[in-house]
Amino acid sequence: MINVNEVFLSGNVVADAELRYTKTGKPVLTFRMATNKYVNEQQSTQYHNIVCWVDAEKYSGLKKGCLLYTSDAADE
Repeated sequence: MINVNEVFLSGNVVADAELRYTKTGKPVLTFRMATNKYVNEQQSTQYHNIVCWVDAEKYSGLKKGCLLYTSDAADE
């Protein structure tokens, strides 16, 4: 049996992304993302904490309200 551990998210950035650097100088980008779920015409919103280690500086311009689609392996 094949195990799939992948997450796809489509939603809005909740606050401007924060770019920081580790002690060794590696860039790390963090931001929160909101996704909406509709069940029986009822909407619920979930918030996700996103951490980017790859291409962190490339996406550092993410601003609050940006529509974003992302995918990656799920982290438990």
